[in-house]
Amino acid sequence: MAGAPTPDGVREQPSPSQIDISREQLIPLADVPGQLPLTASGKKVSRSAVHRWITRGLGDVRLEYLQVGRRRCTSVAALQRFLERLTAARAAGHRVVAAATPPAPSDAAVRRAEQERATLALRQLLRGTSANTEGRGS
Repeated sequence: MAGAPTPDGVREQPSPSQIDISREQLIPLADVPGQLPLTASGKKVSRSAVHRWITRGLGDVRLEYLQVGRRRCTSVAALQRFLERLTAARAAGHRVVAAATPPAPSDAAVRRAEQERATLALRQLLRGTSANTEGRGS
């Protein structure tokens, strides 16, 4: 059972992979774009897209990988399984899209928010000052 303590008290972590290195040749994630056909726009799949496939996946489908030292690796067979699962999910009518990342606010939006915050703080300060001055006049 994944996550159950072992006899030495260490918890087992669920494996992100079904890759069997005794039967599958590992390839670094950086080499994955060269293993795939070009996109519709004639470009290679980006390395960041491959990274998203292992971290967020497409829908519920993730690319298997193994951590080898500081590098993450996958295999051609794992790519095959990933693409087959994507194909099956789409054929079953599931929407297979990457998880959306909210866009970062633009510099102008950040400046506007800071200006609004400063204006609000100044108004509150002035209201507090005028309330204090009114009380002293009696």
